[in-house]
Amino acid sequence: MPPKPKLNVQNFPRPPLLEKTPRHLQVKWHGQTIADTKDAYWVLETYHPPSTPFPSISHLKNPKKNPTNFYQTAYYLPTTSLSLPLTPTKKSTFCEWKGWATYHSITLPFVEGRREETVKDRIWSYESPTWGYEGIKGYVSFYAGPWDCFVDGEEVKPQPGDFYGGWATGELEGVIKGDAATRWL
Repeated sequence: MPPKPKLNVQNFPRPPLLEKTPRHLQVKWHGQTIADTKDAYWVLETYHPPSTPFPSISHLKNPKKNPTNFYQTAYYLPTTSLSLPLTPTKKSTFCEWKGWATYHSITLPFVEGRREETVKDRIWSYESPTWGYEGIKGYVSFYAGPWDCFVDGEEVKPQPGDFYGGWATGELEGVIKGDAATRWL
């Protein structure tokens, strides 16, 4: 199989592009699947990790100061793809493009060597997304941890810094926002 082409963030629009993706997305907890779908959306945005539920102008990259690329992807999975129920929490944040995000907790089942565990505020959704992003109503996005996330069978790496929640795959080029090299952004 030929390698996937690299994705260049400079080709993505601003405001962010929301589109369906046929990729196979999975979220697993110690080998147990908690979400599985080929019916998802992804959000792509120029010079900005689009995975954040709360971007702001201060997080934009200035290409004149540093021309390297960085890119993250937010995947939104339908709630019907989850094998466990979600419970809304009190946390909410605002995205200048998608509106108000609602956060959720999930109770992860007992697995060998681990007791049942409730994880809060690592999953978010837009219950009333703004115009242009209505497609993600009824969909949720997962931070890339504490569970394992997969795109077409490739285990993703969490975006550095634990701020944006992005899923990094091998097809991405450049500096990924959140690591030490991007602190000035």
